Amino acid sequence: MKRTLSRQKKYWYKKTQPLLKFLEAMSRKNLTVMAAGIAYYTLLAVFPAMAASMAIVLFILEPSQIETIVLGLSAYVPKEIIDMLIITLGKQAGLGSNLVMAGVGVVIALFGASGAIENTTKALNAMYDKKETRNPVRLRILSIILTIGALCLVAVVAALMLLSYGQLVYWGVPEWSALLLSMMRWPLAIILINFSIMLLFRYGANRERSIWRFTTPGASLATILWLVVTTVFFGYLQHYAGFARSYSIFAGIIALMVWFNLSAIAILVGALFDSRRKVN
Repeated sequence: MKRTLSRQKKYWYKKTQPLLKFLEAMSRKNLTVMAAGIAYYTLLAVFPAMAASMAIVLFILEPSQIETIVLGLSAYVPKEIIDMLIITLGKQAGLGSNLVMAGVGVVIALFGASGAIENTTKALNAMYDKKETRNPVRLRILSIILTIGALCLVAVVAALMLLSYGQLVYWGVPEWSALLLSMMRWPLAIILINFSIMLLFRYGANRERSIWRFTTPGASLATILWLVVTTVFFGYLQHYAGFARSYSIFAGIIALMVWFNLSAIAILVGALFDSRRKVN
């Protein structure tokens, strides 16, 4: 009996060692602290980016059309964040469409958002145990490129979210095609997010270029974790009215910051997972 218990203990010890070492590495590398830093810089960057995006879109669409699109996202995005987008739209519409101001806003937004990406690259370097040796100018250019890619990803995923069956039929798409497209949008969005995280891991961290892969186990893990935390957190916001009462007018900002923090944790956990796999 004692031998059986001893064998079971050894068995579970071997099974749990990788997880315990992984948790120890998370603590040693201050993963959650770095995720909080990424969330902070991303929150600072998101408002200029939102204003610049609204200024550009106002050259193409009317404010009422943009508001309809934003409200169309309310089925998936918490009310607190939707309200904040509508407020930003109202302020930008009041300023009018000014090409020069829009251009200045885009430059400021890109510079600020690239700072958030640069902070992310520092965190990724820590996860991969790498030191930053790249040229600062090239690193800033890389950060801007990754920022543009992130903004494009947000735009594409938002567009996919709006491609509902009813909307496609309303636009004149045949019913069978509309049904197929409405079913394909979610897998396509997940694939795009997974691929984008892989690119961030590949080019964000200062590490040797490995064999080209469409994804990595760490990128897949980060995608799954991000989907889980996003679904749970957004569901919590949509079904728990106390959040808005607790934070009042700051509810949208707090919701964004918490979501950015959870997203950053998911991404860094994926990067650390890839790093630990390589070491092991």
